[in-house]
Amino acid sequence: MKETMPHPTLEDWLSTLKRLRSEFAIEPDNYETKSPTFKCGGWRVGIEHQRKFESVVIRWMGDFEKRPAPQRRWIPCPSSDREKKWEYRVYTRPEQLPTLLNELLSDLQTIEDINHELAERVAKAMSDTSHARQARLLDRSRRPLKIMVTATVFDRNPDVVAEVLYRSQGICEHCYQPAPFNRRSNGSPYLEVHHIVRLADGGDDTVENAVALCPNCHRKVHYA
Repeated sequence: MKETMPHPTLEDWLSTLKRLRSEFAIEPDNYETKSPTFKCGGWRVGIEHQRKFESVVIRWMGDFEKRPAPQRRWIPCPSSDREKKWEYRVYTRPEQLPTLLNELLSDLQTIEDINHELAERVAKAMSDTSHARQARLLDRSRRPLKIMVTATVFDRNPDVVAEVLYRSQGICEHCYQPAPFNRRSNGSPYLEVHHIVRLADGGDDTVENAVALCPNCHRKVHYA
């Protein structure tokens, strides 16, 4: 028979917080209640006694410009908690607190991280029933949380883009069909310039390493 770990107690949490206080610059906020709260970086953390001290709720209190993106295991709070300004719930125990504190103090995530996480969450939602999704929708805020992310962009050569578009003459170089529509700004055929070997993978920003694609084919070469 599989053994289950005993539920942590308030004393377990307070002892852990005391031990980690200096290492993570934990600032006590209110330890006098059965649901103590504390600050770490720009975050405020509340220990949930109603879930047998095995989860915490967190909310961002610092400058928005410095707000880290949420980690994958953070669960958006239901509307009842959002009304109290809590943003995410994290299931964790006192012995796992260093991991959570490192997440709270982590650097900003990239756009790619956020998109990858969303794709995983969509796949998980698709595997559920419509009834379950509709129930969750009723309990979620209509307004999404805002997060700050970091981005690395390449200063692409405009002559490469222009020359590849000129070479294509408005024809997709993958499906060989005309561009699906013209740009509103100047009436030119709308095609997107794609690098065959990605710049992020060390590809050259050259005409030889680029093709003009319609939006559909551009998505296809990235995801098919």
